[in-house]
Amino acid sequence: MTIPSLKVVVVVTSKTALAPLGDSFVLVSSALVAQAFARAVGEKHPILVAMPHELSVQVGEMLMEAGIEYQPIICDPNDPVSLAKEIKAELTNYEFVAVHDSNRPLTQIGQFHTTLEALLSNADAARASTPFTETLKAISDDAFIKHTIDRTTVRRISSPEIVRTTAIDFEQKGNGENSGWFFPLREKIAISYVDSDPESIRVNSNDELSLLASFLHWQKTVAR
Repeated sequence: MTIPSLKVVVVVTSKTALAPLGDSFVLVSSALVAQAFARAVGEKHPILVAMPHELSVQVGEMLMEAGIEYQPIICDPNDPVSLAKEIKAELTNYEFVAVHDSNRPLTQIGQFHTTLEALLSNADAARASTPFTETLKAISDDAFIKHTIDRTTVRRISSPEIVRTTAIDFEQKGNGENSGWFFPLREKIAISYVDSDPESIRVNSNDELSLLASFLHWQKTVAR
């Protein structure tokens, strides 16, 4: 199977990415797996790292100390329009772009490959996710439970997302039909989902780092 040209991006979605994890940092772990995937698919240029301006100095020092080659993209990584605008020129010669959330440091390279395979099969955009098993309730504006949500209609989104660059709505001509992705996507494109690994959880605050550390220990001892 021939792999099209593919660019890999790590998005620094919150300051929690700078927190320590094991003998490294959340961001460094995420960037290393992203870099490994880039090399595996033949991309020899540095990965892109999208970050807000206020974190750029800390991010740069951390990645340089870890020996990770990267090219900075200064934007609001949580705003698809801002990310698409600032990264557009870097994607000119690439058919695909993979986006990895910096706050998912235990994501394995196999999940990147599985997502890419789903995209190559018959899709314009693919991402890892897991089904919901919890009970979900819809809450009214005055905090009353309205009804139970059908859990089969929702997914817990993971990382990475891999999309064809032709599927990105750089010109903002759509109506937001495919919102919720790191890039604004064109309407009526084929979307595919793959099951994510259980340890590919997102750390949202420093309080959750202990849970992530236990998964890291499991990865290094039990799952290896």
